Amino acid sequence: VYREPNWQWQKPYSFPALHPAFLVGEYNADPTGRKLVTGLADSYLAHAYTDDKGRWALPNEIHWATGKTRGGELNQGSGSGDVMHLFWAAWRWSGDDRYLKGLDYRVARGGPGVLSNLGENYIDVLGRQQDWGRQLLAEADKGAGGFANITAWQLTGDMKYLQQLHADGIQAKAQREYMNTEGHWWSDRVEAPSEFLQRVRLGGIALKRNQSWPGHTLSWSFAQPDGAEQVALAVHAPSREAFKVIAYNVSSTPQDATLTGWNIAPGTWRIRSGVDRDGDGVIDGTAQVREVPLEKSVGTGLRFLPKQTQVFEFTLVTPGEPVETRADLGIGRGDLRVEGERVLVTVHSLGHVATRAGHALLEDARGREVARVAIPALEAPRDLVPRTVQVALPLPVGFNRSGARVRVMQDGQGSEVTLRNNSVLLD
Repeated sequence: VYREPNWQWQKPYSFPALHPAFLVGEYNADPTGRKLVTGLADSYLAHAYTDDKGRWALPNEIHWATGKTRGGELNQGSGSGDVMHLFWAAWRWSGDDRYLKGLDYRVARGGPGVLSNLGENYIDVLGRQQDWGRQLLAEADKGAGGFANITAWQLTGDMKYLQQLHADGIQAKAQREYMNTEGHWWSDRVEAPSEFLQRVRLGGIALKRNQSWPGHTLSWSFAQPDGAEQVALAVHAPSREAFKVIAYNVSSTPQDATLTGWNIAPGTWRIRSGVDRDGDGVIDGTAQVREVPLEKSVGTGLRFLPKQTQVFEFTLVTPGEPVETRADLGIGRGDLRVEGERVLVTVHSLGHVATRAGHALLEDARGREVARVAIPALEAPRDLVPRTVQVALPLPVGFNRSGARVRVMQDGQGSEVTLRNNSVLLD
């Protein structure tokens, strides 16, 4: 953060610095992170002006100490695509449509493709299929490729758009293979782009340079070592309340995978699944139906049959408690220390509200409890100052530490932001 006058001008490319605020604000509804983001978005909108054509516009740069602005039309205003994550996060957290004016402004000047830096399926989420979507479909039909083809497939279900998209990707990677391997050029931007593969396979972008808001709907973990390479996957029309998975297993054996939710609403979900025999993305014949709990960081198992196209339709049927407003006990790497005949455990409170009292357990490789110790209730870190407590678990003489773990839990039925940080291997 610069305070010298010459450096106080806000630049469009300054906005990736908000990444931590996005992450903590989304993880546990941290009030500091959320206030920083929405406050900055409010202040940016307050600097809007009317351009020489009578249109609502945003400046490219702002000098916050004086309120002076500069730029705008030269770079379509509001700078790079990085800025759009600010308005998207503010809208996601508040539901206030005035934050969408920043997105509308960019689209009016550059078309809906200029928002492709947003990792979510913003066309469907915002209900813009009939204007923004149709515009991108027309571009895809003219051979635009890229994000236009993603949108065209989402609108039509026609796999030809994905075939072209992946063919272009294969060609580009083949042409750049030398630069990305033996060529070893100095730049820090050497990569094999995967954003379109992520949009299709994960229902959004999980990680890409300067894409600060995580937009992926789900992730995959396969039981077999090469399972991910054997199953073609396409996540169609993803939103927080519904999505469809189309899969084809090219191998001759079943492939098992865990689908884990990320950018989805918590609750009870219905999975309607079956075989697609004619390749139109629709279940043919009888469908199997089951209901499962699903939310951010929670998964469910799927089995992909050999040499068949299968469709899995996911729909939220009963909303649950928002994940980000829960308590959260957590332990991680560096939180366990063996001292003689005891294990010292540093336990963290990471959630939006205080934790209940609970226990830390020492378990052997078979999951049998060996020892336990009480954990007091902990405040929530609402001021961003860590809330921790250290407890000591007795370590039995001769205990086999191989495969053993320490697990923490709240007493009763207290839900948590995630259970993925509740256990750590002892070794």
